[in-house]
Amino acid sequence: MPLTLLLPWTRLVGLGTGTFLTGLLSRFWPRRSVTRLSVFFGLGWGAGLIQDVIPGLPKFTGVQWYPIGAIAVLGLWMLQQVLWRRVGSTSADLGEETLGVRLSSLYAQAADIWGYVLSVGLLLGLTAEVSLFYASLRSLQSSYLAALMLLIAAILWRQWQAPQNSGVYLIGWGAELLLAEALQGAGGDLLTLSAATVALGLISLAIAPGCRLDPGCGSAV
Repeated sequence: MPLTLLLPWTRLVGLGTGTFLTGLLSRFWPRRSVTRLSVFFGLGWGAGLIQDVIPGLPKFTGVQWYPIGAIAVLGLWMLQQVLWRRVGSTSADLGEETLGVRLSSLYAQAADIWGYVLSVGLLLGLTAEVSLFYASLRSLQSSYLAALMLLIAAILWRQWQAPQNSGVYLIGWGAELLLAEALQGAGGDLLTLSAATVALGLISLAIAPGCRLDPGCGSAV
């Protein structure tokens, strides 16, 4: 598999074959590891399509992949919700767990996990980019702002579906990066960022008590 990643078409065929084989294997051996590997290969295959196959698209650089990654996160979590709805409706109709229900559940879990993994990876990369911005090693670019807004929207959507503690931290992380990027682009400095961060923390503390009283939000605080 590593050797197939060197050239565009061999990379596309290799990742596509990996996606197909792991997907086929999951039908005969439904395990978490297999479905997670299948989703991983599927993400790689999708990236290969965007980069090497779809006509009219330019060759993306590292900067331009951030918004695409954020869209992929949203797509993964939307897929997860579709699969969970299928699990719920099928289980209610049949009253038992079939192979299809089992696979839908496993793939829903895999999509959710990869959504979180990709979110953390994007936030780490964007944290490094913001640091470079404050060190005057790069200029303001719309791709970073777009990626942060898309990623925060994706995490908010995931939290609205089913609140989790990790999602709250990711939203705060993303909001802080978006604030830092916007302030630096507007000519702010570290002192301005510090004051804005304190204000953001105070807003969070003000929201938290009301969120604890909300049953749907309380589990996430």
